[in-house]
Amino acid sequence: MLLLITATTLPIINHGNAQLSLLYTFKHGLPVTVPLAELVHTKIFVGAALIFTLIAMACSFLVVGICLTKFLKDMLSQSKYNSSSVTLAATFVLPIVITLMVKNIFLVSINIAAGIGATIIFGLMPCIIAIRKYNFKVKIFSIVVFLLFAAVFFIELFQQLHIIHIKPV
Repeated sequence: MLLLITATTLPIINHGNAQLSLLYTFKHGLPVTVPLAELVHTKIFVGAALIFTLIAMACSFLVVGICLTKFLKDMLSQSKYNSSSVTLAATFVLPIVITLMVKNIFLVSINIAAGIGATIIFGLMPCIIAIRKYNFKVKIFSIVVFLLFAAVFFIELFQQLHIIHIKPV
């Protein structure tokens, strides 16, 4: 719903007030909620957006932490470091140290997960399944779509590796 409101409310370039545009928020590294709050003129929107963000990030951190704990416990089960304190330290202390040392690591990881991960999961994998499972016409179409998603994948990968840099006009 927020995406629909954002796409229909905020113009890409707003000549009347440049601070209420998507391009301005992108160039200045602001979240979209800042100009939306200015446009809607309500503190309730900002409060609701902050509460939603806090809950989403807390749930994400906990779920990723639980999954990482189980993965590390399984991985360390055959080693001499098989203890719950080592597993918990590797699960929570190490990511916190990395987060404090590397600036904007959360934004970088979100970009990688959104760009590369989503392309693989929602683009490349369904095409591979269709190529293996269906008849000749569907296979040809799947190969074409696979090549398009592969191009998007490599563009996003090269952008994340700073080989290319895509900017809005």
